[in-house]
Amino acid sequence: LSHVAPDVAAAMMSSSSGSADRAEEVEADDLCRRSSQRIESIIATTCKSEGLPGQRARSKFGWLGVWSRYSQPQKIMMLDSFMGFIIIINVAVLGISADVQVDWPGWFVLDCIFVALFLFELVIRVRL
Repeated sequence: LSHVAPDVAAAMMSSSSGSADRAEEVEADDLCRRSSQRIESIIATTCKSEGLPGQRARSKFGWLGVWSRYSQPQKIMMLDSFMGFIIIINVAVLGISADVQVDWPGWFVLDCIFVALFLFELVIRVRL
């Protein structure tokens, strides 16, 4: 073995004891895999019992439980987008109400709906 590179010779020499090392390696990998599964199981159980993020929200209010799945920045972004859309509709309604049938009582009702939506935004922002 003198004509073979030293690291190759060492590998060839250890190949006879390699089966014992390989068995230890497989055993260590198996232990590591079982430990990881156990840790994941504990985390999932803890999250489920304490209602931590990462688990789907189960709400008695149905679709309102979806809201709790989102993070704070995502909630703010969704609220901003929704309210931006409401503001654009409000501007359009104000423009139309200035030109078409100014005395129509429906404009007051629409204004009250927009006021309710803006108050809803205020309440949500205070709660966030």
